[in-house]
Amino acid sequence: MVLLLGLSQALLAQEDIFKDYAKQRYLQSYCLYPSTLRMLNLNDNTAFDELASSIDKLLIYELDSVAATSQSFDQMLKAYREEGFEEYVHIIGAGQYTTILGKESRIDEMVGVITLADQVLAFFLRGNVAWQKIPTLMNTLQENDVFNVLNLKTEEWN
Repeated sequence: MVLLLGLSQALLAQEDIFKDYAKQRYLQSYCLYPSTLRMLNLNDNTAFDELASSIDKLLIYELDSVAATSQSFDQMLKAYREEGFEEYVHIIGAGQYTTILGKESRIDEMVGVITLADQVLAFFLRGNVAWQKIPTLMNTLQENDVFNVLNLKTEEWN
């Protein structure tokens, strides 16, 4: 029991770095679990469901314009590097920025920042993602197979 409690606290500590940064700088946030990810699968794509099942939790925050222009997320990423996270992906150029850090453990964790044309997204993912299933998913996924939760805006619900 003590071992499980210690593991749980260690996992939450990694997630807290992300939450502490993002909660002050976000426009929208999403917390997705395997069940909610499978609900986004509009056409019951088997490869999508298999990939979703390997994710324990996915937090996505759309950051505000201040975070984008100041690149304050670099401090958050630095904190993760100090916790033993390694760089998996780093792409800069043509107005794009993507950095993904990860830490392999009993339950893998990843954190990243991705800039799109008009959005800056930060994410934290916990789970043993079956990366080998992504090519199959990409080959079988059709347009409109998956509901794009990132297109939701709060003003649409008011």
